[in-house]
Amino acid sequence: MPFALSPARSLPRRRAIVSALMLSAGLTPLALALPAVAQTATNVATGTTSGTVLKPLQVQGKADGRQSPTGPGIGYVATRSDAATKTDTPIVQTPQAINVVTADQLKQQQPKTVSQALRYTPGVSSEIYGDGARGDFLQIRGFNGYDSIYIDGLKSDNGLWTYNIEPYGLDRLEVLKGPSSMLYGQNEPGGLVNAVSKRPTATPQHEVEVQYGSHNSKQIGFDMSGPVEGTDGKVEYGIVGMDRQSDTQVNYTQNNRQYIAPSVTIKPDADTQVTILANYLRVREPGWTDQGYPQLGTQLFNPNGTISPSTFTGERDFDQYTMDQVAVGYELEHRFNDWLKFGQNMRYNHITGDSQETYGTALESDDNTLDRATFAEHVNINTVKLDNHLEADFMTGPLRHKVLFGIDYSHTSNDFSYGAGTAPSINIFDPVYTAGATTLATYESDIQTVNQIGEYVQDEIAWLGFRLIAGVRHDNASTDTYAKIGGSTTTQNDSAWTYRAGLLYLFDNGIAPYVSYSTSFLPTSGTDAEGTPYQPITSRQYELGLKYKPPSLNALFTAALFDLTENNVLTPDPASTLFDVQTGQARSQGLELEAKVSPAPGLDLDAAYTYTDAVVTQSNAGNVGDLLPLVPMHAVNLWAHYRMQTTFAHGLGFGAGLRYRSAIYGDTAEAYQVDPVALVDLAMDYDLGNISPSMSGLNLQLNASNIANTQYLANCTNSIACYYGAGRAVYATLAYHW
Repeated sequence: MPFALSPARSLPRRRAIVSALMLSAGLTPLALALPAVAQTATNVATGTTSGTVLKPLQVQGKADGRQSPTGPGIGYVATRSDAATKTDTPIVQTPQAINVVTADQLKQQQPKTVSQALRYTPGVSSEIYGDGARGDFLQIRGFNGYDSIYIDGLKSDNGLWTYNIEPYGLDRLEVLKGPSSMLYGQNEPGGLVNAVSKRPTATPQHEVEVQYGSHNSKQIGFDMSGPVEGTDGKVEYGIVGMDRQSDTQVNYTQNNRQYIAPSVTIKPDADTQVTILANYLRVREPGWTDQGYPQLGTQLFNPNGTISPSTFTGERDFDQYTMDQVAVGYELEHRFNDWLKFGQNMRYNHITGDSQETYGTALESDDNTLDRATFAEHVNINTVKLDNHLEADFMTGPLRHKVLFGIDYSHTSNDFSYGAGTAPSINIFDPVYTAGATTLATYESDIQTVNQIGEYVQDEIAWLGFRLIAGVRHDNASTDTYAKIGGSTTTQNDSAWTYRAGLLYLFDNGIAPYVSYSTSFLPTSGTDAEGTPYQPITSRQYELGLKYKPPSLNALFTAALFDLTENNVLTPDPASTLFDVQTGQARSQGLELEAKVSPAPGLDLDAAYTYTDAVVTQSNAGNVGDLLPLVPMHAVNLWAHYRMQTTFAHGLGFGAGLRYRSAIYGDTAEAYQVDPVALVDLAMDYDLGNISPSMSGLNLQLNASNIANTQYLANCTNSIACYYGAGRAVYATLAYHW
């Protein structure tokens, strides 16, 4: 809700929409599976590769040489994706902006969170609450993005208890820009992030790594996959694991987690494949890393001094965060003949979590005493997501069609409770922590059940160089909330039609201009002064873009102009201060440029520029024309990595990056401005096998983010909620591959 941004961490009512039931339509994996147990040039039109792949352990592809739409890419360049169409379509032929962070880029930059992995992606504002690791709080094209994070094409759980994603377990990250409800149902307007899990591979690969770094961080990981012996390539396995024990830049807080993700692919025949994906993540963290500090002493002068980014404003023996999450699902594909195939994706999630935090409520007149309160939350979330789609490829005269019929279903059950209490004040410059000084009382305890079902149809039409895409979808969503305190039940039903259309022309030289239009919707809970339930927030976008895939160069250049409007936004009711009305509107217009280039052996480049003008266009709060919170008008991201090819330094690699964003505001009243910031990242790696054959397979890597240790604010939303960005962090990684 961009016009009335709630003070961060001040007893927020976290939306947690989660689920636990499956609707299975059509074929099942058992019915189909039980009968039988480099740097290369890329073809512009098909995304196929030629030549010899230099790094076979990093490449997944089709039997005909094409990159896989869910694979790691080659260098920094991914040529295919199914995120924008749910079909295997070259990115250069897709009339919508898509940005991909490949496996090589993830490996070279060593991110700890999805937010860190998206630091260099245009149109994305990540780490907006600083160095926190509990959720990927980000914005896309000026709007909330952490409620639109997907894993393997299925939506994750949202809000504070968003499904935690471990980057070490990913093959790629995709950002699909603009409204995307036509394929995915209810969504935020700016776009979505799709995290693609590592999968079994046809070629054996093995990796074990150990890492040590800043904040006494200790991590061990392993990644192994390949064909199962004795199955003639019909069964492949994969297993990824990680254990991290680490402090953070905030005193008395930690980032501890254990992660395991097994997977198996079964190919009973040439036309059928099912991949089973599972993972478990365990988090046990004392403290609260997303520390909000007073504006006096961070952004503004305080006569008592500057508040250190390491200051812990909570209670050492009270603040804690524990979470266990389990996910298991599958991806099924069966081809009936050369023109018709069926796909079904399913995932079950379970999250159990408890959180307690102490946070600041006000800074007293002496400018050093911070008044505090406490907040606690318990959740028990179960979710099932299911997506069925039938794809038909056929001709009508000179037109080639790729028609997609789909139905998806989501059921979410969330048993949650909120508690609040008091805490003693502390001296923000010399804190003394008092064990047992906090008291809590439950003020809300609910069971919320959400069901959504959507039906969609899409047609991709090819004729000569033209690529036309059009689609329509209808959704029905219901939300039932049972209040355990009071015993009341409320029900809200929403439905919406959403659309998309795009036209692209692919020239023989790899240039592809396009234009597109898309819409989205997002249900909004609550009622107005007359008791009428709020209508869903709606959005629409016009996009004009250009893509260029050089025929003889492993590169992809993209440019996109967008005009995005969000309607039905809540804004204060002028007739009643206790209610809102849906007359608010926000508009985001901008330009995104990106170049992903791996032009020569050892060289990878990523360059991006973003211009965003995101403003309030209709509001009753007197802020029409003000900028939307946390949206920089300008952002520049540059990253380059080069591995030496000469004899004397063969195997030695260097990486360097620059991240710049202009000033931002933390609120729509433009009262809390955060200064511009420029940060420099560095990396170095060396293949130790160049020293001695006995060290073959060993690689030593050093990564340093914010190398100058620049102290800056990630955002400042009110007088006691300013958040420091991540300081310098240095990590050394020793990996062994065989």
